[in-house]
Amino acid sequence: MCVTLPDRVRRLDSDFTAEEITYMGDVLHRRAPFFLYVAVSLAAAVAIFAYLWGQLAAIRSNTPTSCVLSYGIPSIHECLTRFGWRFGQFVVLLTATLAALTLAYAFSRSDAVEQKQDLAFDLMLVGAAIYVGTFILSSNWDYRLIFLILCIPFLQQRPFPCARAVILAMLPAMNETLLTYWFGVTGLIVAQLAKTVIFVVLSAYLLALTWGTLALFYAKPKSATAATN
Repeated sequence: MCVTLPDRVRRLDSDFTAEEITYMGDVLHRRAPFFLYVAVSLAAAVAIFAYLWGQLAAIRSNTPTSCVLSYGIPSIHECLTRFGWRFGQFVVLLTATLAALTLAYAFSRSDAVEQKQDLAFDLMLVGAAIYVGTFILSSNWDYRLIFLILCIPFLQQRPFPCARAVILAMLPAMNETLLTYWFGVTGLIVAQLAKTVIFVVLSAYLLALTWGTLALFYAKPKSATAATN
């Protein structure tokens, strides 16, 4: 999914040729149902979260946070607390954020985030969104890692250089029990690092994809202006 926007789409401040205008219009036309679906789904999710906020807060406060066989920001905090690294969470989160932003910028400057119209791409969006969202919002037991399987068909196509490395990182992430049994605390650290690396790459991809989509919408009115001049 490391696809950069084509150069003809990135040059938003320059004049557009007829071919470029046709290209952007075709992209928007083909992906319009998808954009509408995402917008409606997002609005529905926000409404549901707002309506059930009290219940969700109660569930969150009564859900145990664990360092073992789980993933998410609260789980990282629990792990670092156990190891006595009082300021480790800030360092880890800052490093992960900077890495995600750097990757997102690199992806947006390449062809990695072009919209694709196939089932593998759509499955990737679903799996990545679920993993990134749950990672940020709460501590999650590892059974939810099953959603990462949805990302494999698209990552197998090597849409960006580190795509297959993400697939390899899924192996230790999904086998924490074996790693801790064989290597103890070292195995636990390896599994948690793998989960964090997957989060960084997938969140960077989604961020770059969102930016690329917004760029296309931004280019649409400018293309119309260029066409009339």
